[in-house]
Amino acid sequence: MPIVFFAKKPDNVTMNTDVLVIGAGPVGLHTAKCLAECGYEVRLLEKKPEAAKQVCCTGIISTECASKYGFDGKYIQNYFSEASVYSPGGQKLLLKRDTPQAIMLDRASFQAKLLQQAINCGVRTSFGFQANSIEYIENGLRITTKEGQSFTAKAVVLAAGYNTALSRATGLGEINNFAYGLQAEVDTSIPSNLSLFTGKAISQGYFGWLSPINDCTAKMGLLTRKNPFECWSALHNTLYKQGLITAKHINYVCRPVPIGNLSASFGDRVLAVGDFAGQLKPTTGG
Repeated sequence: MPIVFFAKKPDNVTMNTDVLVIGAGPVGLHTAKCLAECGYEVRLLEKKPEAAKQVCCTGIISTECASKYGFDGKYIQNYFSEASVYSPGGQKLLLKRDTPQAIMLDRASFQAKLLQQAINCGVRTSFGFQANSIEYIENGLRITTKEGQSFTAKAVVLAAGYNTALSRATGLGEINNFAYGLQAEVDTSIPSNLSLFTGKAISQGYFGWLSPINDCTAKMGLLTRKNPFECWSALHNTLYKQGLITAKHINYVCRPVPIGNLSASFGDRVLAVGDFAGQLKPTTGG
């Protein structure tokens, strides 16, 4: 993991931008857009070479959230008015309402939309650069990337996901506990509703899911505190034996999900948002 630090001595330097946003996920993109709309010069820094196309997120949000932000139908993969919850022994509990209670976004397409909105508002982007060090300079900060590029800004927004090195270095503390999130898009053999699977074999502390995109495909995933690979195997075997999925082997995406909050979400010229600050479903309740 890269070493990140703050220098004590200031320098005289011309600022490249007003605000540097590190991380091009939904929160980073939305924050960059809002800052640009307020008249600030904003640059977005992202370690990946391009906008995310494979995202480890189911994209399920409440209908209230969808209404508030006005999501277009083309970014919505499904509407859910019912869900089946399976006990460790296989018993099924059906929860049902007359109207949709949640929607599932196409996260990759939605993220591409947010990126375009940010660019349209004047946000400059630098993809393929990973923040490696941060130091205070006169009236701002200097960020040096792993690739050797240097950026200066009056303020920095940290939206780089779970990153203990950056949070420690900026004096915001760190989140010591995290869970593992695993997900893959799979072919389904029969249509199904939103299904949740419980039990210690499938998840340590949370649950697994099968979220249908349509009658033929779904998002299969789980969140667990321990043993992610063993839990994935158990969920896969459960779904395969029930005839819900057809593949014997599935490639999945895995990422850490912070559990808890930073001791502070802001400091001198620094603001933490999103996963970086622990602002996500396990700590906010969704």
